[in-house]
Amino acid sequence: MADTALYALTARLTAAGAITPADVVAVRQVFYPDLSISALEAEALIALDSAANARCREWNDLFIEAMTDYVVHQQTPADYVDEDKADWLISQLSTGGRVRSDSALEALVHILEAATAAPPRLAQFALTQVKSAVLDGDGPLLAGKLERGRVCEAEAALLRRLLYSAAGDGNVAITRAEAEMLFDINDACRGADNHPAWTDLFAKALAASVMTVSGFTPVDPGDEARREAWLAQADPS
Repeated sequence: MADTALYALTARLTAAGAITPADVVAVRQVFYPDLSISALEAEALIALDSAANARCREWNDLFIEAMTDYVVHQQTPADYVDEDKADWLISQLSTGGRVRSDSALEALVHILEAATAAPPRLAQFALTQVKSAVLDGDGPLLAGKLERGRVCEAEAALLRRLLYSAAGDGNVAITRAEAEMLFDINDACRGADNHPAWTDLFAKALAASVMTVSGFTPVDPGDEARREAWLAQADPS
């Protein structure tokens, strides 16, 4: 791909401040014709995402796809997010600890879902974005539709994805750090008209955290049957 075509398209879309479905077709042709993203192209896509005041759904889909391919699949170690990749993601997608756009946050979540493993701090960074949205009613998550002190359906869904993503802090387990963050969110929204999905998620995540900390091991079905039989035969003494 000629750098001049990349620079020309980037300059035009940056000046427009918006990305339309027709623009996405042009971006795919210039940036992504071979389904491979270079470092220069990745940073140009991030710059476009940050500069756009209005982004169409087609752009979000492309941006998430390209970022995941670049970070997870096209760089070594493949399928893993190492410390260097985590540093790059945080520096490129955020300013002052705040992710700059909803599409950038969605890309970060999708990367954690697609990767086999990632540094725990990356999942914590993503969870902090949702926590801030609940506590402050502001942030990149569904901008303009947030309610301070209330967990909406979209926030609960995003929290669930982050907690159980393949490269999350504890994978399917809930770590102490994640549990503490959930308690902070619950304290902030106590008594509010939260979406039922939040109540369900909080209860199940808390139970999972307790079992993880206590070293819970499921009972073997055979042992369980023998115990039940013994209890049925034992006298009150």
